[in-house]
Amino acid sequence: SAKNVMGPIFIIGIFFLVLALLIAAAARKEKKAARIAFAVCAFAWACLMYNLAGWVHSLQYNHTYSYSTDLLLDAVIQAMEEERDEQLLNELRALRENFVVTYENKGNYPTLVFWTVENLNGIAEPGDADNPGNPPENSKNQLDD
Repeated sequence: SAKNVMGPIFIIGIFFLVLALLIAAAARKEKKAARIAFAVCAFAWACLMYNLAGWVHSLQYNHTYSYSTDLLLDAVIQAMEEERDEQLLNELRALRENFVVTYENKGNYPTLVFWTVENLNGIAEPGDADNPGNPPENSKNQLDD
């Protein structure tokens, strides 16, 4: 279908096609300078695509953190408007206490925000309300690779 034309497989295929053409051109040239030039272009193309893939991957993180923060801000504003200051303070303290930034799990920020928002909105599972802001021990961060 037309929607899938620019899917990841298509883009990766184009990347490898261009890379293969550059390598083939390097192999077929008779002049040493031309072979070196095409080989350098192939290497540069691979480096460019690697950096581009990393940048695109980071956009997912930016979106996830932005969405999580948007949910948290909405829940905080609602709690403040409803004058649930004590609950809000307890939930934010619990969030801060559980938030530890590490490379391995990105601080579990989206998961922690999810549980904080659920507790603030009163839609947490039974038993979770007794332990505000604390996600289950087995909670899996959406950003883990």
